[in-house]
Amino acid sequence: MSTVLVTGATGALGKAVTEYLNNKDGYKVVTTGRSGNDTDFQLDITDEVQLAKIIDQVKPDLIIQLAATFTHDFDDAYAVNVQANRRLLEIVQHSNSDLRVLLIGSAAE
Repeated sequence: MSTVLVTGATGALGKAVTEYLNNKDGYKVVTTGRSGNDTDFQLDITDEVQLAKIIDQVKPDLIIQLAATFTHDFDDAYAVNVQANRRLLEIVQHSNSDLRVLLIGSAAE
């Protein structure tokens, strides 16, 4: 069974992806969301310490990174949509695991 960590699971795409995977055999789905409501973990994707702890605890085979923001505040958008993804990839790189990451983007990047 593959463990999939879905970040941003409370958004429209996150809900759809989570529902799809939960209806397929062979997947254990672990979810995160900014508020923590209806998810396994509360996660601020810009908090690299928290992110690393969750990855270490869950030990996923795949991360589907859907956490994002669309705002007119450039600094906030850059921190969430660009820097957080870079940190995620660095954490995975330093984990020395076969973990795969799927980054989903939009015009916000």
